[in-house]
Amino acid sequence: MSKENSENAVVNLEHARVRLRSRAGKASPEALAGDLEAVRGLLDQGLTSEARARLNSLLAQTRNQPALLAQARCALSIALEMQGQHRESLDAVAMYEDPEARAKLDLTLSAQLQVQIALAYNYNRDHPKAIALLKSTLRDLPEEGAEVGAAYAALARVYRSISEYPIARDYSHRALESYRQSGDWRGLAESYFGLGAADLQEGLNEQSLENFGQALKLAGDHPASFLLGRIYSNMAGACWFLKRPQEGIRYLEKAIGYYERTDHKKSAANAYNNLGMNLVLIGHWDRGQEALERALALATEADDQGAALPMILDSLGELCTLRGDLDEARNYLQRAISMADELGNKWYQGQTQRTMGRCFLAMNRGVEALATARTALEIAELIGDRQAICESRLLFAEASLKCGATEESAENLQSLAQLITDSPTDLLLA
Repeated sequence: MSKENSENAVVNLEHARVRLRSRAGKASPEALAGDLEAVRGLLDQGLTSEARARLNSLLAQTRNQPALLAQARCALSIALEMQGQHRESLDAVAMYEDPEARAKLDLTLSAQLQVQIALAYNYNRDHPKAIALLKSTLRDLPEEGAEVGAAYAALARVYRSISEYPIARDYSHRALESYRQSGDWRGLAESYFGLGAADLQEGLNEQSLENFGQALKLAGDHPASFLLGRIYSNMAGACWFLKRPQEGIRYLEKAIGYYERTDHKKSAANAYNNLGMNLVLIGHWDRGQEALERALALATEADDQGAALPMILDSLGELCTLRGDLDEARNYLQRAISMADELGNKWYQGQTQRTMGRCFLAMNRGVEALATARTALEIAELIGDRQAICESRLLFAEASLKCGATEESAENLQSLAQLITDSPTDLLLA
């Protein structure tokens, strides 16, 4: 090719890019709205990287169309939230916290933005501000409608984040009633999921399975891989506490199948972790080890490692304890406890403390086991987790007996016996 032809080729290519940008800038509002709906579909499928790529283009194309730009920014905030980039998620919509920035938007879109801003504050650990913003949003809305349901569902998520499960359940019920009137399948499924999640955290495992089952029916044949993965993972969690590992393994295999279609390594890591522990429970230690190592590898690769790693380390610590590798178990569990404390998640804190207590018992270190059991029981009672209270009481009794405190051991066993009598479905492991 001659120099002249080469230069012309470069010029023509640049002209082509200009023409493409010009055509993109003139896309009709209807076409852009269709693109935004496609992005929502990608988010349902957990394909957040592709969603963000499309949104980058949409943000440029909608810069002169305030309503569509606001919708694009809201979708971007959701995508960033799903990827664990919580500061950036808030930044994407923070400009709309000012009422003047929403003045030209309709009530529905304004409410959607306020709900997303509140959720972004929640995941940035400013829970009081999230709650205040959502309650303020509700005051500006009519009593019925999907927007009301979204605000109630968001309040349920915030209260679950701070371990206030009875309050979270109440808001999930309110969200359910609102979504029933609008028929929004996403909202209905998320509301049942919220109920199941609150039940699970409070030890109401059979009830949680019923609510998760309703969420599955509502998701139906919709391409919602991310939601379906979350539902099946949590159903497996309920089966763990009900001591039904084979059923839990089936749910987890389904969850992993859905998560592996998404971009969410952290969620897949959590599912592999739970699969590993279920395999350990039925004596398949080698397969369990493989699953846990896969979980650790995925969690290490994930951008947001913090939420997954404590439970994976806890699981590895428990397996090492069972195998008699006690020093290695203690190292895993010390890391798990430290990370759970940094996250401030009380359920994780209680779980890691109980596993460490069992490790101390195996090491014949009764005094440390007793102190750990006491901490675990305090956390369990604080969050109202009945199953955790039972397990902590049993650990407390064993540790007390190891220390020669027979009366204290008997008192804990008596309290435990009363709890079991109250609910015959409890099956506790030593």
